[in-house]
Amino acid sequence: MRLPIWIVRSMIAAWACAHAQINRATAVGRVSDPSGAVVGGAGVEMRRLATNEVFSATTSSTGDYTVVNLPAGEYEIKVSMQGFKTEIQRSVNIEIGSTSRFDFVLQVGSVSEAVEVTSQAAILRTESPELGQVISNKTMIGLPLGARDFLSLARLIPGVSPTRGYTGDGGRDGFGYNVEGRRRSDNIMYVDGSMISEGNGSTTFFPNIDALQEFELKTGLYSAEFGVRPGGQFSTVTKSGTNSLHGTVFFFHRNDNLDARNFFDLAKRPEYKRNQFGAVASGPIRIPKLFNGKDRAWFMVATQGERVRQFQNLRGTMPTVDEKAGRFASAIRDPITVTPFPNNTIPASRIHPITQKFLPIWPDPNVVLAGTGINFVSPNSTNNSDQNQWMAKVDWNLSANDRWNARFLWDERPLTRANVIQRFNLVDPLQSYAQNITNTRTFKGKYVNDLSAHWFRRPYFPGQTLSAGGQGFGQTIGWPGFPSAPADIDGVPILSVTGFTGFGDGSIRGAVPIGNWEIKDNFSFTRGAHFLKMGYHFRHHYNFFVLNNRSSITFNRAYSGNNFADFLLGHVGQASRGAEGTRGNFSQRGHYMFFQDDWKATSKLTLNLGLRYEYRAAWKDKRGFMTNVNPTTAALVPPQIQQTLQFYETGRFPANFPVQQFRNNMPLPRVGLAYRMTPKTVIRSGYGVYANEPVVGMVQQFGANPRTNAEQRNFIGDLTRPTISLGDPFNLNQLTPGGGLVNLFGMETPLPLPHVHAWNFTVQRAISGDTSVEVGYSGNSSVHELTVTSWNDAVPGTGNRQLRRPFPQYQNITMIFANSNSSYHGLEMKVQKRPGADGVSLLAAFTWAKSLDVAGGRLGVAGDPALVSRNLAGKANRGRGEADIPGRLTFAVGYEFPFGKGKRFLNSGPLSWIVGGWSTDNLIAIQSGPYLTPALSLDGIDAGSTGSYRPDVLRNPNLSSSERNTSRWFDQSAFAQPAPFRYGNAGRAIIKGPGYTQWDMSLHKDFRITETASAQFRFEGFNMANTGNLGFPGLSLGTPTFGRINTALPPRDLQLGLKIYF
Repeated sequence: MRLPIWIVRSMIAAWACAHAQINRATAVGRVSDPSGAVVGGAGVEMRRLATNEVFSATTSSTGDYTVVNLPAGEYEIKVSMQGFKTEIQRSVNIEIGSTSRFDFVLQVGSVSEAVEVTSQAAILRTESPELGQVISNKTMIGLPLGARDFLSLARLIPGVSPTRGYTGDGGRDGFGYNVEGRRRSDNIMYVDGSMISEGNGSTTFFPNIDALQEFELKTGLYSAEFGVRPGGQFSTVTKSGTNSLHGTVFFFHRNDNLDARNFFDLAKRPEYKRNQFGAVASGPIRIPKLFNGKDRAWFMVATQGERVRQFQNLRGTMPTVDEKAGRFASAIRDPITVTPFPNNTIPASRIHPITQKFLPIWPDPNVVLAGTGINFVSPNSTNNSDQNQWMAKVDWNLSANDRWNARFLWDERPLTRANVIQRFNLVDPLQSYAQNITNTRTFKGKYVNDLSAHWFRRPYFPGQTLSAGGQGFGQTIGWPGFPSAPADIDGVPILSVTGFTGFGDGSIRGAVPIGNWEIKDNFSFTRGAHFLKMGYHFRHHYNFFVLNNRSSITFNRAYSGNNFADFLLGHVGQASRGAEGTRGNFSQRGHYMFFQDDWKATSKLTLNLGLRYEYRAAWKDKRGFMTNVNPTTAALVPPQIQQTLQFYETGRFPANFPVQQFRNNMPLPRVGLAYRMTPKTVIRSGYGVYANEPVVGMVQQFGANPRTNAEQRNFIGDLTRPTISLGDPFNLNQLTPGGGLVNLFGMETPLPLPHVHAWNFTVQRAISGDTSVEVGYSGNSSVHELTVTSWNDAVPGTGNRQLRRPFPQYQNITMIFANSNSSYHGLEMKVQKRPGADGVSLLAAFTWAKSLDVAGGRLGVAGDPALVSRNLAGKANRGRGEADIPGRLTFAVGYEFPFGKGKRFLNSGPLSWIVGGWSTDNLIAIQSGPYLTPALSLDGIDAGSTGSYRPDVLRNPNLSSSERNTSRWFDQSAFAQPAPFRYGNAGRAIIKGPGYTQWDMSLHKDFRITETASAQFRFEGFNMANTGNLGFPGLSLGTPTFGRINTALPPRDLQLGLKIYF
């Protein structure tokens, strides 16, 4: 699809105009005289105290000014005009992504006279209807964040809940967040404006929080500057250097001795150790006798490491010494002659020579656990995670009108996955890189252009470690036809003997690099009462992935009467030759344009008028590995050379074929207002339309479709006599064609992009100089939501299922259509108090909401209750969404105890050193549980899909709180098995799940070491009250766990830390 000509012209015209800086802020205000008349032509200077950088503007004829592209930090504002005294406001804090208002009333007098203003207004959003929150570095590092994950701060903001309603043990919320009822995949995440979102809408990239300046989450009604996805806009900005050398060194420790036992565990928790350590340093760039960067060039460097050792109590069943020698306790027979072996012993001459090469891999038994069949406990098996992270940033002001900065961030966290047989421990390397460079230039004192380039890459290499001797294993053994290329399928094959612990170098090995590079340009200026911004943002999004399947050999036929005896004799039950699996090398380009007019219509009213357009080019596979599916004919797109059930052809599909296209035909308007009813009360409201796009994780599935050059070679032995020899298990003469019917994955194309219509109405009131209260209603509805449909379900009934399918030549066909909708309505409240003389800080949030949709956030993975069968109408799946948490209340409370030097009590003497310097920060979360969907354990429909199988519901299954317990969370008798070949009438999300309550706490004491250095001791606890927060009940009718809960969220975990500041 080509870009419409008017868009091309707009892109060319707007090249100097583009996407606003996510990691910068704006200050606005009006200057007037004592009579209330506006003062035009007044000079406004904002000086950043840490670096002496000066940002300036001039008031317009309406007395308004706008200062843009402000780095976060503390400022001094100076306003001057001939005939008036100069007014100075000190200690002004500017937060990232915010628009802060500072009005001035100039007094008549000489410009050389100065009037200082020391008060600062409470936190009021006076310029737009945007919802969200900014959290400072001081708050970030003070709160108990067990994994030092900046994203976990999102839990404190109204309208946000952790996915599935739960959070972890102070660890990373790796499954993301639902924001304003949206799926977690609808979120987008930035570091210094670089997009770091991954294939599922979350991220595995967590920068050192001591190196972060601030964190911001925009939850709704953000302006036309922002888009790409309609969920939360998560962004953080790294610190910059200052004119003084500053730094931090930290160390945190956790182990199992400090942790409580899980609610359901009787045994002690397994051994666990985690150490986190790192440092941050910043200051001016100085080269002795050559360069002094004070006031113009600064650096910041940071490093962080993490070492996790988690013991795994891995057990298995190994062959005994007698069994390895061919001596068995029960009768075995010769499969060739069908006569018993004398003394139940296989002669040494009959043990296959290749078997003898495998035997040493099995360790000998080391325990006896009567009645379990287990005879081996792996010694010292641990899951290890070793993270290393480095960051460097440089800011350089060539002049007051020409500013540059660049940042590089590298993160590596290989994960070692323990195996019962330690030789086969796997390492999954995960790396992340994020770089950006930005230039901000001011023209004629009022035109600001901001040009930046960003690059993010996250390579992931699952199952990379080959065991000792694994390289070229098949050739060493002498197997004909054993694949050695590509290298990803080399190694020890998966060897399984039924009844014993198997081994191998991992079933899947590959590489999944994902990333994007972007160019953004922003141009802004003030014209009268209008602050105008316009922009263009180009993004090249790419994903290369290879997930290859290793060979496998299975002994499961018991030809000799014993599967291990079959292994010794070399009689294979079935084998699979390693081959290329899911593969793709695809990319997409996006063009995003916006125009925004923030119009100060009156001294009290600001109107926000914006228009955005997003063009998404087709996803294309550079190397011809990927195909889509035509839902009408089930034909692959593009078509193959020949279509057979085996797909054994050679070659590839056409390269750069547009596998997935989009309909880009809708402008995205944004309209908002902010009305300052009084100096302490603001009313905000707005409406906006936001577009969405499929996440990369969905597009990857195209690479799993059958294709040329991907051979499925399965070898299945006879049921009664051996036909496959271990000496040549991959002989093409014993090939079982295709190994069965294949599955397909497709997506509607061209795909109508999901659109979200959002609105809100909010009232915010400053109730004191440092406290504000906000109450509002927020809602949204969407169209063209993506729905995952089981497209080849058979018509319920008797007889051959395959013949009842719409496309009997295939097994399951999973199709994604943009044919559903969703809605969200929420009451959101917030109370915020800045730290004051009383030492108390507070951020309290309450959300009462309801979310409805047809498709859940997991988008059709196996067992997803939102997977829709083509046999049912979509409305049969409509219910409370995954994001539906009816009630959630959170508190972030900080308190500095009033003891010690500079405090109210015990402020001198030796005792002040002991009791002084203590403070605490607390996180409290109370929320109701999500709604869950019942399922069936048996397929009484015989349709062949994995979703939409539900029981009949006879009455309301939910019990009162006094009736619930872990053995009967809901009324199991309220459900029944449907009649044969009929779908149950139970709806989606009808069972109330358990909620949770959690209190996390940090207690810290600061010590002065020297005039410029201090230390801080930290004690942190997660789930301090050790509340038994329950997991989900069993939801599958017909299973022993139906209605029962036997899992719980993590119990109390404790952590100790030490930080040095200089």
